[in-house]
Amino acid sequence: MTNLEKEQQKNGGQKHTSGINSFLKQKGSVFILAFLILTPLTSFFLSKQRRSTSLFRMNNSVAPVQPTVTVTGWFTTVWNGEPHYTLTDNQGKIYELTINEEEVIKLGGPLELDRKQVTVKGEYLSKQANSILVTSLQIIYDGREQQ
Repeated sequence: MTNLEKEQQKNGGQKHTSGINSFLKQKGSVFILAFLILTPLTSFFLSKQRRSTSLFRMNNSVAPVQPTVTVTGWFTTVWNGEPHYTLTDNQGKIYELTINEEEVIKLGGPLELDRKQVTVKGEYLSKQANSILVTSLQIIYDGREQQ
């Protein structure tokens, strides 16, 4: 007879339950109560954190931090799963652009704008990172702006 069979005989033929199961049977109500209390609290604090970070976003776009800016330069589209837009001015300074995709499509799409000279108007999202939220984009044809 094996040790397991001897243990089952002592317990009146019942299978031996692990120490964790018996511990949970004794203390299970404490864990359930703690779970029921901590889950809503965790959700509450996480939603507070999301609300505070969402203060920096308006209508699915990032809130501007500086006044209006106008920059003329060369528009570039970089593909990395989705298009990313930059503008390089005549001094070689590069600006990261955040543009409404509908506006890009109105002007012919990302490939049509790529490597074109344009003037953008917008608001700085981050002046240190030269990031602009574009409110207006005009293509320059033969030295003249077209909208």
